[in-house]
Amino acid sequence: MILAGYGARVIRVEPSGSKAGSLDVIPLEGLLRGKELVRIDLKDPAGLAGFLALADRADVVLDGFRPGVTARLGIDPPSLRRRNPRLVTCSITGYGGEGAGSGDAGHDLNYLASAGILDLLTPSGELPRAPALQLADLAGALHATIGILSALRHRDRTGEGLHVDVSMTDAALFLAILPMAFRTAGLGFRAGESWLAGGLACYGVYRCADHGRLAVAALEPRFFRAFLGVLGLEALAPRQYLPDGQERLREAISSRLMEHPLPWWIAAFEGVDACVTPVLSFDEALEHERFHGRGQLYREDGDLLLDVVARLRDS
Repeated sequence: MILAGYGARVIRVEPSGSKAGSLDVIPLEGLLRGKELVRIDLKDPAGLAGFLALADRADVVLDGFRPGVTARLGIDPPSLRRRNPRLVTCSITGYGGEGAGSGDAGHDLNYLASAGILDLLTPSGELPRAPALQLADLAGALHATIGILSALRHRDRTGEGLHVDVSMTDAALFLAILPMAFRTAGLGFRAGESWLAGGLACYGVYRCADHGRLAVAALEPRFFRAFLGVLGLEALAPRQYLPDGQERLREAISSRLMEHPLPWWIAAFEGVDACVTPVLSFDEALEHERFHGRGQLYREDGDLLLDVVARLRDS
């Protein structure tokens, strides 16, 4: 979907007689946008020949099979590149193309659990919940896109294709680059305790009088001073990073914000550089002018669909 959004011609190969999506309970039509669909039985000699004819003319062949499946079908990356040396191949798997457990079945929740991400997202002592976002799947897609584009650049320089091996578990672990940096420095990183995970009062979510929510990310002192200035709590600025004063600081901020409803605070912070934003519901976010003004969302047959994120401009 990402590559199609940037202008690539994408042909999705599905088994003969299959439906467009592998899970009937999930509406996948939006993910299929921009893709052409062909149905091929790869176990049939005629179907295999048809697929190989497509691969011979392609720039990239991307697969999401478990390791070993493409070899059994006769369409593994080495075989395809022997026919088309300029071809870039990419395999997205749960645990990588080789190594311990590489052939195991899994879904996003398994990859997040295996990478320690579920633990990082959960306050100590609580049972992890399945996130609403498929973080490993999305991270894997982004790394696959980057790898494919890098391999195409290599192909343009050398004339030779490469294979891109993407593990969604590896991609999920990459999301923990900051906790890993803390760990390398000998510091702990726990949800609800570490600086950027609920440990600092200047970096968190607060309720207002109407139960509306404000996201406060006034991490730098100048932002925190501006934030406290709106609250009339400027005298608390020196406590921003004091380890022993975070709970008292959080209580003072919370108590002040509970004096007025969310719209009142939104108006109060208008034009103030303090890294303060309302917590929008998903529906509210989809209607926000920030996305529509950038053309990020558009309507097609009455549906809201995501466009590609980056903008390619000539100036």
